[in-house]
Amino acid sequence: MVLDLWAVLCPTGDCDQLVEGFDPAWRYDGLHFDAFGARWFADWITPSLVTLETGLQRR
Repeated sequence: MVLDLWAVLCPTGDCDQLVEGFDPAWRYDGLHFDAFGARWFADWITPSLVTLETGLQRR
């Protein structure tokens, strides 16, 4: 399984457009997250990782 962060942050290919709940300023250098961006990312990825882990445990 691949978790596509690019598709979430830049769904139209324009990473400067606002995505619900994410402020592009949280990527202070255009690539890395500041503390607010890291928190947003953690909140985004955690449910997906839990789902992935649950699926793997059922195998």
